[in-house]
Amino acid sequence: MRVEISGQLTLFLASFICGCLLSLFYDLIRLGRMTAGVVYGGVRSPQRWELSLPLLRNKPHPTEKTRGKRYLAVLVFLGDILFFAVAAFALLCVFFNYGGKVRGMGIFLAAVGFLLCHYTVGAVTINIFALVKLGVGILFEYLLYFLMLPVRKLFLPLIKKVLGAICGTVKRLLLRLYTKKQERKMLSRLCGLRE
Repeated sequence: MRVEISGQLTLFLASFICGCLLSLFYDLIRLGRMTAGVVYGGVRSPQRWELSLPLLRNKPHPTEKTRGKRYLAVLVFLGDILFFAVAAFALLCVFFNYGGKVRGMGIFLAAVGFLLCHYTVGAVTINIFALVKLGVGILFEYLLYFLMLPVRKLFLPLIKKVLGAICGTVKRLLLRLYTKKQERKMLSRLCGLRE
């Protein structure tokens, strides 16, 4: 039985590259989780409720609800299932293309490639995404603030005046009706008149 060194080296290189690509795929899953609300450790980026920005109200710290925790736990579970299914398929494809035998060193090098990318490129990607997400959120809040400014300054006072006039008219009408009813009751008591 003859073993070619170049064939094994290409298998090991392909396994390493497959591990790196799987790490990038896992980072995409993590970015999707972060968008849904999962918080990852590491370098902690500032949160919106911790910032005091001009013109914007300070947001209160979000409360954690049981339903939200369950939703995030299910999301994490499904993401992990998806990742492991794709990882198993990718590694089987690599081993099938390079001789059809599963090699322990190939699995080890795929894990090394995954961990190398995960703790270098992945960590930087997650931190940059957290800052970009915070920046886009603040930009959206300012955009919404300035779009709603004419509504707050022009239309809301006008609506308050119109509603105030309508409520005042209705109040006066009800007061008149009540007063007439009370007058009839008093007259009937004083005069002994019955209707």
